Amino acid sequence: MNPLTQIKNTQKITKREIELGLFEKASWHARFAHSAYIFAGGLDYELTEGDLLAVFAQYGELVDVHLVRDKTTGRSKGFAFLAYEDQRSTVLAVDNLSGAVVAGRKIRVEHVDNYKKRKAELEGEDPDAVPDEPPAKQQQQQQGVGARGAAGEQFR
Repeated sequence: MNPLTQIKNTQKITKREIELGLFEKASWHARFAHSAYIFAGGLDYELTEGDLLAVFAQYGELVDVHLVRDKTTGRSKGFAFLAYEDQRSTVLAVDNLSGAVVAGRKIRVEHVDNYKKRKAELEGEDPDAVPDEPPAKQQQQQQGVGARGAAGEQFR
């Protein structure tokens, strides 16, 4: 579905819930009560983690900000995952920031059902460190070996 259509649909659902006077447990947000993470997409590529903190901290205390960056250039990919200390803050952020214009771009903010920590975080490594090259590729280059396709052509 088109992200702008998705934003409009979310806004319609939320407005309808308010009109009906639905409470927390009857809301569509209740499906995400187990997760304090949200997704923010459509972000300007020049925004930093500090900028995201300034915008999203309006709705609660942030405990994790993962601005996704390109591994080779370190440049933002225009989306992020953020976690609030209190899950109820996610409802406020989704309702108030989805469709908002931030740095000249309309952003999309959604609940995240099952955010998986990055592999590096789970292994106790620095998740923000950007290696020059993936370890497997470094090893292949040292050995002079690349992956081979079905026809035997070599890839690097």
